[in-house]
Amino acid sequence: MRQIHDMAGIRVVVYLQKDRERVRTLVGEKFVVDQAESVDKGEELEAYELGYRGINLVCRLPEASTALSEWCEFRSMTFEVQIHTTLENAWSETEHGLLYKPGVSLPPNMERRIYLLAGLLEIADGQLSDLIREHAEHRSSVKASLDEGNLCVPITSDALAEYVGRKFPLSVKAGLELGPKSFSAGDEAFEWLDAVGLGTIAQLHEVLEPIQELDEQLAAVASSGTSLRADHIATLACLLMDPKTVHERAYAAMPVMGNDLSIGLRANILDVLAAREPKLQQAVSERLVRGTDHPAAFVVIHYTIAPEHHST
Repeated sequence: MRQIHDMAGIRVVVYLQKDRERVRTLVGEKFVVDQAESVDKGEELEAYELGYRGINLVCRLPEASTALSEWCEFRSMTFEVQIHTTLENAWSETEHGLLYKPGVSLPPNMERRIYLLAGLLEIADGQLSDLIREHAEHRSSVKASLDEGNLCVPITSDALAEYVGRKFPLSVKAGLELGPKSFSAGDEAFEWLDAVGLGTIAQLHEVLEPIQELDEQLAAVASSGTSLRADHIATLACLLMDPKTVHERAYAAMPVMGNDLSIGLRANILDVLAAREPKLQQAVSERLVRGTDHPAAFVVIHYTIAPEHHST
């Protein structure tokens, strides 16, 4: 009986390889780990071998727990904690189901394919971990560049969020969203940035910097309960940079998406742009409600807020 360590056990499945070590550390802090009986299966594999790579920890309750009357009967008992990544777990379940069922014998070529799959999943595991690490390094690099006052950073979701957070603190405090939920897949704002020639944070800053009290205006809108996101700031910059291009692209999307300007060009951004002129605000709102696309509305707003950006 004492040779059986996994009469009770738990499997912990994590996303990344580095998270396995975090769990291993936490288990070691909470329980007594029998290092002689525990094993990292990945370390047992030879360089030319493929297979199960999970971490199996044989544990028992610490003395502080077994000293309690309700736990004392478990003093000599052990249990197993298995730690897998999601992909390791997928392979383990597949292998166990195909190779270890009683009476099951697979042809050699099928068995070989199972182990080749282990190799592919191991590569995928490593690539996923590398991508997460490189993304974290990218975010750190963007932050460091902006800390140094270097705005010559390509506009990505991370760079835009970092810049907007610094440029519009009142708006962020009022509810402007910066996190991952700020950006929807295929959001047109990034296509518009490319279309109007805004490729770096420095160029974006050059467009937005002359607008006085923009943070206050955005904060007022966010405080009213209107949803504002970091990519709305990109939309705003595109409109100020080249209203004609933005309008044409918004209009082109309407036959598919419906004749509604608020789809192609955010209604709340138009409201912000029109905030200095209540009559214009009302006119724009009415046009949006009616779904009337009126190029003059874009031009008038453009002139009202940033006359120094006038285009012929």
